[in-house]
Amino acid sequence: MPPTHPLAARIVYSVPVQVLDEYVALAKGTNVDQTRNLVKTVMVA
Repeated sequence: MPPTHPLAARIVYSVPVQVLDEYVALAKGTNVDQTRNLVKTVMVA
């Protein structure tokens, strides 16, 4: 990853982490479009 300003690093580094999360979920056979307990999580927050 390219060196960036510490405040911008959170944004720059979050995109590759999200892509990695998607690949891991697909490798595990998880449906990335159907999240469990989403309504419960949103209602509590």
